[in-house]
Amino acid sequence: MQSEILKKEIEQRFIELNITNQIEDWVKIGEVCHISTILEKEDLLSQNLTYTETADNRYGFIYLQGNTEIDGYVRLAENMQELIGLEKFLTTEEIEKSCHKKVRIILAPGEKYVPREMANPNGESILLNAEAQNRFFTFAHEMVHSILGRYLGLSQSAVAMEGAAVYFSQLRFPSNTNTFDRGYGLYEINFLIEQGLKVGLSHTQLLENALTIPQVREYEYAYRFGGFLTTFIVERYGKETFLNFYKKTCATNMYDSLTGKPLIKDGVKISQEREIINHSLRALGIDVGQLEIAFDAYMKANTPKAG
Repeated sequence: MQSEILKKEIEQRFIELNITNQIEDWVKIGEVCHISTILEKEDLLSQNLTYTETADNRYGFIYLQGNTEIDGYVRLAENMQELIGLEKFLTTEEIEKSCHKKVRIILAPGEKYVPREMANPNGESILLNAEAQNRFFTFAHEMVHSILGRYLGLSQSAVAMEGAAVYFSQLRFPSNTNTFDRGYGLYEINFLIEQGLKVGLSHTQLLENALTIPQVREYEYAYRFGGFLTTFIVERYGKETFLNFYKKTCATNMYDSLTGKPLIKDGVKISQEREIINHSLRALGIDVGQLEIAFDAYMKANTPKAG
């Protein structure tokens, strides 16, 4: 009963915003991305929401009327699309197939509505705290997730997924170095340097080599590690090679090219992250052993001493 009341409230708000044809899409997206949870806040529903789109009609924004930064968000959405440059990487048919639905973006007025910003894995929606200090940098980060998820698919590699978002958002905002300077992994890499051990090719391999057993924050290590691996691949092999690598990690089914071992089955990862990364790199003709040695030196050289 409560969900029906909520749906009617959402419908009423969307009628006012003149986007009634999108109600079902928003409700479905809300099941995954918690949009309905945000919209059910009575104080938010009672506020003056409004709606706008990018010039190419690919992105739709719901935000509070009076938000003076909306033009900046619209321009940034268009800019990130151009920065990643998938139009040069994909065929016209692939692009058109991926753009049949508009991306829904909610700019919520405060942390209580969005404890943590996020993009739906399929790229169809983004939630953002429009009052956060680094809101534009965060929006650029989530836009990368949305664009790659929409055009290339759901990556089964946390390193590839977060690494791409860190790299491209950093490319847009080069002065924001928080992820690289203070990200998870500084202590572990310093330990590996002292012990003469390798970093590896995944954040989980890094943790194992450093004898670290994180609890709920294991995923957090994928950001800094992935940012460095993405930067390394782009600088060494080019952006197109990285995008091809990313696309490989989006496979629905994957079998190790050396052993035949199943790595991904029916869209579910059933192996170690490093195995998916290794296979995806080998599929592009890259010598994984040589890359690992070079990346090890690269990441250690770019890691400051912890303390």
